[in-house]
Amino acid sequence: MVAIRQSDMDFIAGQVVSETIERQGNALIETVAGMEQLKKVASQYMNCATDKTQGRLFELIETTKFNAAAAKGGSLLRAVTTEQLGEPHAAADILIKNAKGDVLKEIQAKSYNSAATSARAVADAKYNGMDRLVNVEKESKVNEFVEKRMNSNGVYAQDYKDAHGSITGQTQYGDIKSGGTTYEESVRAAENAEAFANKMNRQEFISGARNAMLSGALAGAFIGGTLNAAQSTFKGEFCVKETGKAAINGASRSAVIGGISYGLKYVGKNTPIMSGNVVSALASSAVNMTELTYKFLTKKITTEEYVERLGSNAISCFSGIIMTAAGAALFGPIGA
Repeated sequence: MVAIRQSDMDFIAGQVVSETIERQGNALIETVAGMEQLKKVASQYMNCATDKTQGRLFELIETTKFNAAAAKGGSLLRAVTTEQLGEPHAAADILIKNAKGDVLKEIQAKSYNSAATSARAVADAKYNGMDRLVNVEKESKVNEFVEKRMNSNGVYAQDYKDAHGSITGQTQYGDIKSGGTTYEESVRAAENAEAFANKMNRQEFISGARNAMLSGALAGAFIGGTLNAAQSTFKGEFCVKETGKAAINGASRSAVIGGISYGLKYVGKNTPIMSGNVVSALASSAVNMTELTYKFLTKKITTEEYVERLGSNAISCFSGIIMTAAGAALFGPIGA
């Protein structure tokens, strides 16, 4: 049985988690794009009162969260505000569209400090057929007001009946959910859009990097340990200790590769070829090149060995990119 090189194991582990890299990277891209739009809108409303501006930003925070969640779920659904589409006075504030641009859902969004005010605001006949989105912490209270008022003899009782059942605390379609946004979040965004955007971007980056590195570590441990065990068994020399070492080594290397891949995915966001498969191949190559350079500088390998291995690594990386791109085109990404 031919021994498998460490670079080959790194490559395999990288491809196993390529779909995770793709999704987490796309979620970060969606978050940053949404926050750029939020800062732009905030600057347009900089002379308006905070309680007015926060309502507009509430819509953008929700669409950003929904789009990031959709990206993580591998969904092509995306939410967009009607203001972004040049229709600021449309009845709906948010539209959920599929990849073809078809509108699948219309949403009216209301962000107020008072649940009673929110309940009255969403109870309007022109919003019939839409989801009526309110701050997540006020959802239950708004529903209570709606139920109470729809059973009264008030002049707006019918409006409340129409609104009943359509109140929601988060933007959602199927299994894709934004998680909701509080009134306090919207106000913070209105008071300091730059700081709010930086915090959201930072949280998404850290979350994505953690998931990418964890997935890489698990894949590396499994592949490193499994291949070592298989090779040792074939030779009749199976050793639990050595298999454990291989698993730990694979986990640590693949965690680094996962983190680098995640960063490359964002950096190459405007380059179509930079899919999860490709950035994983590039990250694997980068780790191996760094390791080779360290061995050369510390005189652990000769100049001839260094040049030879660099060439081999470059060829492996290039062929890996070509093969994974071709495989993705034919069969979809590994891990999908």
